[in-house]
Amino acid sequence: LTQSWLFRRPEVRSALGLPLSRAQAATATAAAGSELSGPAPSDADANDMYLWWGGGQPKSADPAPLPRPPSDGSVERLIVLAAELRAAGDLKGTGEVLARAADLAPAHPRVHFALAQTTGKLRQWARAAAHYRACLDHEPDPSERARALQGLGVALSMQGEMGQAAEAVRSAVDLSPQDPRLKVLLASMLRQGGGVGADMEEAVELLRHAAQLDPLVKDAYLNPLLKELGHPVDG
Repeated sequence: LTQSWLFRRPEVRSALGLPLSRAQAATATAAAGSELSGPAPSDADANDMYLWWGGGQPKSADPAPLPRPPSDGSVERLIVLAAELRAAGDLKGTGEVLARAADLAPAHPRVHFALAQTTGKLRQWARAAAHYRACLDHEPDPSERARALQGLGVALSMQGEMGQAAEAVRSAVDLSPQDPRLKVLLASMLRQGGGVGADMEEAVELLRHAAQLDPLVKDAYLNPLLKELGHPVDG
């Protein structure tokens, strides 16, 4: 499955702005002669509005097979070309090439995901949301679905659709309940949406759960929200 193999190559993922797996990030860090502490850094993309910190989600142990690429290999060439353009800083060209790849392989989720990431960087939020949805229509891997739902939530929020955005990220939390970053993102969306009452209580509980998974959350997100709400901070 050549497309799947290409999207697992760290140089392709890095060039297209896709998050590395933790194993890939650890290997890259070791090669640089330093140690990895905490989640592996990734391209924050549009998620910087939520003070997002990066890192790849854990892969499922036995992901379902992905669609086979066209036999002429044209999609593979387009993926490599897109990675080269992205590495050169040509986001518009990257998007154009990935759009051609999506036309040739409309059922391949990773092509749609890469195109959604690229159009998000170009602030083309409606297109980004459409391609995250296309990814979700065909993606069998739960960890990749969580990433796509996260991206969809951000794209929707940037269009003012805060309710739909929160629901998308809530679905991502359900798929990846041990990822504190998703809980922080959902809590932030509830707050950004002008939530009161039950929404803010949910945000507090999300951040408390996230703080159990990552101690940095308490001082960075939980206690500031508690102060904002006039509640005692957690010790």
